[in-house]
Amino acid sequence: MVNWRRWFRPAPALPFALRVSDAHGRPVKRVDLEGQWLPSGRPFRATPIVADGLCVIPWSGDDRVLQVQVRSGAGSGELTVERDREEPHRALGVRLREEAAVSLSS
Repeated sequence: MVNWRRWFRPAPALPFALRVSDAHGRPVKRVDLEGQWLPSGRPFRATPIVADGLCVIPWSGDDRVLQVQVRSGAGSGELTVERDREEPHRALGVRLREEAAVSLSS
């Protein structure tokens, strides 16, 4: 028997990819991601497998936007990813900013 409802269901959203590099353009080996899915407000936290700075993140349910902070030993960065962006099949480039060194003197 053919399940006709399945034919008319919207296709699932493609996962999105981040290509993360340090401030000098070199791919990072490890990233920590922390953010929030919108409009649900659910928190997001992941340490995905990274290959040549590339990591793949699946969309969560019906959420349309992810606000995420990207951290690595090489620095940090922030971005907002929208599900309905142009060219959803292309990886989003994230170049991390170096963390400023803080020195305390008395």
